[in-house]
Amino acid sequence: MRQITAYLTFGCMLALSACARPSDTPVQTPEPVPAPEPPEPPEPPEPPEPVAPVAEPVSEPVAPPVEEASPVEEPEKLTVRSLCEPEDSRRAWPTDEERKKARKIINDTCEAMGVSKDSCAYFRIVSVRESSYRWWVRHKKKGDTAAAMNGYLAAARAYGWTARWSREARRAEDLSQLELYPVSDEPNPYFPEVERWLTGGLGLGGLNVGYHLRKIDTSAPPEILCDPVLNVMVQVTIARRAVRRYKAKNWIEVQAVYAGRTAYNEKGQVRPAHDPKKDRAIKSRCKKWGLDCYAKPELGKRIDLDRMTAEEVYEAAEAIRGAPLPPFGEPDWESSPAQIHEG
Repeated sequence: MRQITAYLTFGCMLALSACARPSDTPVQTPEPVPAPEPPEPPEPPEPPEPVAPVAEPVSEPVAPPVEEASPVEEPEKLTVRSLCEPEDSRRAWPTDEERKKARKIINDTCEAMGVSKDSCAYFRIVSVRESSYRWWVRHKKKGDTAAAMNGYLAAARAYGWTARWSREARRAEDLSQLELYPVSDEPNPYFPEVERWLTGGLGLGGLNVGYHLRKIDTSAPPEILCDPVLNVMVQVTIARRAVRRYKAKNWIEVQAVYAGRTAYNEKGQVRPAHDPKKDRAIKSRCKKWGLDCYAKPELGKRIDLDRMTAEEVYEAAEAIRGAPLPPFGEPDWESSPAQIHEG
């Protein structure tokens, strides 16, 4: 029994010893699996053989459509005709500045011609009475036009023309019945433009074109009388003639000649004609302006139009004005209603 127990004990011990002793066979632990290496990048492909570029056909540039510009009107060139207001309309009344300018022009012209300061007041009176200092004005009253017609016909020969116009056609103002014949080698080229002449008066002094234009230039267009310097020169010339030719002794008699009122005296001499009503009118104006109507006119002797050529007159006026006149412009016979005959 004891042997069996000892055997079992021994056996158990052997078994325990076997259990306690590590195994002779090593236990293999799994090796770590390395991460896969990234694949090598593929080699870049070889560049293709360069190919010469093929030039594309270049089309001609097409200009954008151009819109036709509206015609630009050239500014109207100023001529002597523009010195006066148009035949068919009125310019505005003068401003204070324009009236001041007119008075200065009158005074400067008087001084240049040798007219005394006191006597110069008469020409300011005339300019206010006739035009209210509007040096551009055309007088257009019915009676003025009739007087202009008479002056036009009476003065035709002085401007190198003969005019035929029946009384009936004149009364009807039928310009198509007016016949013009040149009688000079150099007739006034503007005379056939009859409508430019048929005005009751032009400029500061309301000067009748037919009677007074020739005091300056028989070849000029009518509108030079709208130049204030030339207009005052003519006014002074009328006053001087009143004294020289008609023996006017004072401003009342000068005014009578200026207005065309003359008469023969008992000796057959042409002298100023007195009219009580009109004499009172000039006396009233003289009093208002501080001019002695019975004083002897002191008109000077410089710039005597009766002894000067047209060129000399223009030069003297330019010296006073400080600028030349605008060009005369071309005459326009085609627009004339008159019948113009060749010489």
